[in-house]
Amino acid sequence: MKLFRRINRNVNIKPEILADLDRFLSEELVSEEPELYEDAELSVEPELSDHSEYSGDFDASFEEDIADLPDEAEYYPQKTYSSRSFSAPQAPLPDNYEGKAVFSRIEDVFGGLGETFQEKLLKTIDEKGLTDAQVYTKANLDRRLFSKIRCNVNYKPSKSTALALAIALGLDLDETTDLLGRAGLALSPSSKADLIVKYCIMNRIYDILDVNALLYEYDQQLLGY
Repeated sequence: MKLFRRINRNVNIKPEILADLDRFLSEELVSEEPELYEDAELSVEPELSDHSEYSGDFDASFEEDIADLPDEAEYYPQKTYSSRSFSAPQAPLPDNYEGKAVFSRIEDVFGGLGETFQEKLLKTIDEKGLTDAQVYTKANLDRRLFSKIRCNVNYKPSKSTALALAIALGLDLDETTDLLGRAGLALSPSSKADLIVKYCIMNRIYDILDVNALLYEYDQQLLGY
């Protein structure tokens, strides 16, 4: 609640920003109308309203046709029934098969893994010449949380934390998308909160209090804590 009081008292949102954000959200959240197929032909079965061609001794002719078929036991002499589940025969392995080849190829793929979220974050901090304290303060994050990120190369942040760090670092939309992706996250086109953050990034609104003020205005979860 302390963060809410800071927002209400210190941040004045300009009416033109709210109007522009309203327009942006209305455009981004428009759902596409489903396509209609009223005139499509849904069936290609022939009309059976006229049964004249099937008149006559249909049953008699059918019995004559099947009378000449071989008995099932003759036609399928190898057919047996069992309560055991059917198992398809296994194809023989090629002479040059090497059991470890597949695993070797998978390991090659793993060898191409990119930087983790933590590695990308720390690298970006260094490239921008910032200190850890500057970043977690700008991101409105607790120092202990940032320490967990720094100490764990495979740390998976919440989306709120990842976006707060992207704002603190002043990342553009592509850079933010890349950073989120390294944590298995993404901006959702159907999330109002994500679209508000996207709007802020596109308009270079990088003060976390300004971003949170807009999120608070639309009853969305705030970034950081």
